[in-house]
Amino acid sequence: PLDRKICQKIEYKYKKDDVKEEVITFFVADVDKVQQRGRVFEFLEKIGYAGSKWYGWIDEVYVPPLEYEGMAETLKEKRIVFITGTPEYGKTYTAVRLMWEYYNKGYEPGWIKGGEATERIEVRAKLEDIRVELKPRHIVYFEDP
Repeated sequence: PLDRKICQKIEYKYKKDDVKEEVITFFVADVDKVQQRGRVFEFLEKIGYAGSKWYGWIDEVYVPPLEYEGMAETLKEKRIVFITGTPEYGKTYTAVRLMWEYYNKGYEPGWIKGGEATERIEVRAKLEDIRVELKPRHIVYFEDP
């Protein structure tokens, strides 16, 4: 479904048989915004969150922390960044935003989930041999090892 940010409603009024007024309603879509939405959808599929309302508006609702520019610069220069801090302060959302920015530069995103105890064990194992996960033009988020 398209929303008001993408579509503009247009009504065309005319007289039918010079008596009764008729109204034709149609919508005009902003093609660039539709394509951008499609890109967001593809990105969400790649990170395992297809159709996510939480991450689907990453361009619209993300408010970067004060340290964001430093994190982005460190990631660019060192090719690795650790995001730590208090629970529920936006670390995961920040990681998703960084992946989104790199995805828009042609990188392939990956999310190795570590929310559950068994997932954390798998993440730790992958971190021990991180070279297997690191590939050119890929950006990988290792969650809570």
